[in-house]
Amino acid sequence: MGCRRDLGGVAGDLEWLGQVAVAKGRAERGVILAGAASQLRESLGVRITALDYPPNFWWQPELPRDAARRVLTEREIDTAWAQGRVMPLEEALVYARDVSTASTEAT
Repeated sequence: MGCRRDLGGVAGDLEWLGQVAVAKGRAERGVILAGAASQLRESLGVRITALDYPPNFWWQPELPRDAARRVLTEREIDTAWAQGRVMPLEEALVYARDVSTASTEAT
């Protein structure tokens, strides 16, 4: 049970880093990370929606995708989301680590 809980935390971290990436102007990267988190949660049998949080809560799983709509088309968002959903966890963790290394980037 502890491992499952730890992986749930990893999913939350990936979603949070997705928000950070979008805020730093790296919308595609943010959506990819959110997609990876979504797949991880699904593999754990855990589904989290905005209804699980108060309306003014600082973090919600949908935020990277919603925020990316300001700069990406729906097709770009769907493509990035799908890319994240098939990304192996180890690769997603490496990909997430890069969020803090540059202030802006296209991906």
